[in-house]
Amino acid sequence: MAHPTSNVTGIESLAPEIDAKRVELLKGIVPGLTRVAALYTPNDQGAPTHLKYTEDAARALGVPVLPLEVRAPADYDSVFAPLAATPIGGLVMFTDPLTWANWKRVADFMVANRLPTVCEFRQLAESGCLVSYGPTFDEFDRRVASQVDRILKGKKPADVPYEQVTRFELVINITIPRSVLARANEVIQ
Repeated sequence: MAHPTSNVTGIESLAPEIDAKRVELLKGIVPGLTRVAALYTPNDQGAPTHLKYTEDAARALGVPVLPLEVRAPADYDSVFAPLAATPIGGLVMFTDPLTWANWKRVADFMVANRLPTVCEFRQLAESGCLVSYGPTFDEFDRRVASQVDRILKGKKPADVPYEQVTRFELVINITIPRSVLARANEVIQ
């Protein structure tokens, strides 16, 4: 990553400890977790690595992983249908353009089946995912802007090393109705 072999550069967010942390968070939320599903698009270059790290972390916790591959929007119905008959304790979703674009379908399934789900980005937690743990878009933006600045000032992309995202955030989506909050004697945050 420090010395790209071609005339490209970029930002990398793959990190084994992040996938492991997502599984640990799910196990913490569902202490009796007996099986976790991993939703991903196999065409995404990072998916096999995310899946391996997730399976390794789950194995260490004694929890098997059920891989759920989606290659096209039509795959969601066929992937979700058997889960109604074979319950799982939680879901980890790897983000790529296909899963991001179909997040509403995932969220609807998750809510209908009361399925705790751990996602990668804050924006998914803000729109229904129970927990997100991952890099922030502002760090991606800042690092890319820095790389573009160096290239515009004359550096070759091959001389600008790939950068690894280092800042991650944990977002928990727990919504308590205002009517309940209004009755509380105290709210501890």
